[in-house]
Amino acid sequence: MKISKFLLSCLSGVIIFIFLSGCSSDNTIYVSETGNDANPGTSGSPLASLNRAMEIVHKSRLGKGRVINKVIIREGVYYLSETLQFDHNDSGTKKQALLFSANDNEKVTISGAVLLECHWELYRDGIYKSRLKGYKGEGFDQLFVNGKRQVRARFPNGDSKMPDKKSFIYPLGADEWPHSKIFYDPDTFTKKKWKRPEEAIIHIFSAHHWGNLQYRISDVNYDEKCIYIKQRDPQINETLFGMWDKPATWIDSRSNYFIDNVFEELDTEGEWYFDNKERVLYYKPRDNLDIETAVFEVPVLKKLVRIAGTKEHPVKNIEFKNIRFTGTRTSYMDKYEYPSMGDWGIVRNGAVFIEGAEDITVSNCFFDAVGGTAIFINNYAKSIHIESNIFTECGESAVCLVGKSHLNFDKSYKCKYCGAEHPWGWDKPSNEIPSECIVKNNIIHDIGVFGKQVAGVFLSITKNNTISHNHIYNTPRAGICINDGWHGGHIVEFNDIHHTVRETGDHGPFNSWGRERFWCHRQSHGQGASHPAGNVLEDAKYTTIIRNNRFTDNSGWGIDLDDGSSNYHVYNNLCIGVSIKLREGDYRTVENNIFYKGANPPSIHRGYENNHDIFRNNIVVVDSVRYNPTKDFNFVSTSRKEIVFHFISVPEKSKFIEVLDSNLYYTSSGKFTARIDAGGRDPGFESKYMNLAEWQKLGFDKHSIFADPLFADPENGDFDLPDHSRAFEIGFREFPLDRFGPDTDFKNIFCSGSQKH
Repeated sequence: MKISKFLLSCLSGVIIFIFLSGCSSDNTIYVSETGNDANPGTSGSPLASLNRAMEIVHKSRLGKGRVINKVIIREGVYYLSETLQFDHNDSGTKKQALLFSANDNEKVTISGAVLLECHWELYRDGIYKSRLKGYKGEGFDQLFVNGKRQVRARFPNGDSKMPDKKSFIYPLGADEWPHSKIFYDPDTFTKKKWKRPEEAIIHIFSAHHWGNLQYRISDVNYDEKCIYIKQRDPQINETLFGMWDKPATWIDSRSNYFIDNVFEELDTEGEWYFDNKERVLYYKPRDNLDIETAVFEVPVLKKLVRIAGTKEHPVKNIEFKNIRFTGTRTSYMDKYEYPSMGDWGIVRNGAVFIEGAEDITVSNCFFDAVGGTAIFINNYAKSIHIESNIFTECGESAVCLVGKSHLNFDKSYKCKYCGAEHPWGWDKPSNEIPSECIVKNNIIHDIGVFGKQVAGVFLSITKNNTISHNHIYNTPRAGICINDGWHGGHIVEFNDIHHTVRETGDHGPFNSWGRERFWCHRQSHGQGASHPAGNVLEDAKYTTIIRNNRFTDNSGWGIDLDDGSSNYHVYNNLCIGVSIKLREGDYRTVENNIFYKGANPPSIHRGYENNHDIFRNNIVVVDSVRYNPTKDFNFVSTSRKEIVFHFISVPEKSKFIEVLDSNLYYTSSGKFTARIDAGGRDPGFESKYMNLAEWQKLGFDKHSIFADPLFADPENGDFDLPDHSRAFEIGFREFPLDRFGPDTDFKNIFCSGSQKH
């Protein structure tokens, strides 16, 4: 058979093209540290930078050349010259997402830092210095050496990511709020005099320890023994100030603090200081560090990836996989805002920032010591999947989902029952909110290095999201926080959360607020009002489900449904060392849970009149020996009353709760004790302690029993029940006890060494 010269010519051209392109697929470009941005981006001739890869992606999506569907990145560290920006023109399709991925499980890092060129010389006392001639940026607030964040020179010595009281000192107090002076104790304060106090930052906790605050110092007055601070917008929601005796940012003698960015305090290995005026970096290396070969980096970008469309023109179908993200700047000195009436303030920023987007996936990635929040899902976002990632040493929260705020401080409204005036109001709720997003199968630990009012997963003004199979631990405050009740409909399931609230006070593994249009501060704070909840289901439209989780700690509540939280179904949870609190709110059903040796008993605070709350079919075990999570399932003694259920400030005119029945209670003393506090409403009813018979006369727990549930080995985590356990008599149904946390097939190429129990 003869082949024409024309056909031979065509075939030869194809062969040459394939050879030159390195056998690459037409829709894939490659990036390599050894590449060149003048290359075509084939596997044989890869690009050198991700920023150049983005240029090619943009052009291809605009119909200029072949359509790029994959960017494959070979092993190495890629320093971004600017944030990777995606708009709706970069969208993939349902059949073919635009993929950014490491090559064949190679370890790839995307960094927002810059490499420093250092020429070290000994300064004094083991401290070295280097002039940074090539660094053109302004002062920086983080330094990484061989990939590890170092400590900026500070007093007292310590590490902000370690909840160690030795790392802080306590003030004598402060002047009147809003504070301008913090008074120090000369016996505990540094004896060194600071040449540039105006550069220093004070990191201080509020007296209530709901979170921390950062202020720039203006001066230190050694005669008055005080630190002058520059005022700023508060990082904790202060809207309720005037309704409470003290604002959330009140500082007093309980407000432990440290101060950093002080040259004179550079006296410990691992500390550093940058003289921005002289452009000189000072660093005291650890003994085992070879300072001449070490890699020094400073973060310069706020965002690594910004996916930004609109509700009308969303960015769709983009996936990031098998990538380490690091090297972003901190956000704790940025402007905070309050999306709703929950306590928390937030900065709308993240290393990966997503808004106006649909069907975006971030999977099998590693968020390593980013300066602020790792992933921020903002305003309109639908079906965003955050799955099988690792988050550690984030400056703030790991994952935030926050909708467009409709809180209006120029409005006010009054409670329709008692007339209490609220100095804020609400516009029409926006539909620009995160919805149907999934945060699943992630490992989140040791977060909140700088900001302490943070969470593994934080939600505000969102609906119908799923938070499941995550392992969250070592957090300064909550594991999961739902900042308000707007919309609701979330599913929180199969999470394993422990070692929370290590540096703050209040709450525990899960907490929520519900200060929407019908919440009344007078009712909430016992100011002489007792009335119904109002139509809370107009705001919390969809039931939020909390089920099949293991919450473990030794203080507070494992499930804290705080101020006004409404429309929750809580079932099949194993709570060890913690229990549940229902503050004023409505339509909460709590059933078929295990509450084992909680630091506090199950409690209802300031219940609404004619509420629809239900507490049934639960196992409640109380002991004077409290669970101690510092050692897995070991217990330590503590002196306390064995209360199995606690009411605080009960409704005055109606049943305390719609249903409280068919529960199993047990105490180590063998005695049933419940407690009711009237909270000042009925002086004759203050702090009554009741046995089971007295309790049942009030109409509670008529079908409940007092008996040992006979768990198999609870001290070692085995809560299986034998067939003859009396728990089954009250209708308790066993639920899976081996599915908490990430799936057993969790695979992440960065997983080794990431879990620091």
